[in-house]
Amino acid sequence: MLTIRGSVTFHDGRHEAFLGGPAAMSRWERYAIAHHLPALAEDPAKAAGFTMSLFLAYASLHPKSEGGAGFDAWCDQVSDLELEIEADTPPTPPGVSAGRSPSSQS
Repeated sequence: MLTIRGSVTFHDGRHEAFLGGPAAMSRWERYAIAHHLPALAEDPAKAAGFTMSLFLAYASLHPKSEGGAGFDAWCDQVSDLELEIEADTPPTPPGVSAGRSPSSQS
């Protein structure tokens, strides 16, 4: 389960809360690839972390827009951002390892 939540404050004083999930993360990955940014990087120095945070907020608030110029114009209006990402990895069933699938256990 993936939950993205937070709030954005704009230069004009507006404040918007948002809630997103896997679709917003998928849109970030597509945006990052299209703009030659690392979607996720093991080395934080190579990550586009703040751009990712802004895009996740944008994608959560605007689920049908594509990003691009709309995202860039939207970013110019943001004065503050709070973001929290929660990712729960489902537990691996007993007896299953990365090298064995449940169907191979007979």
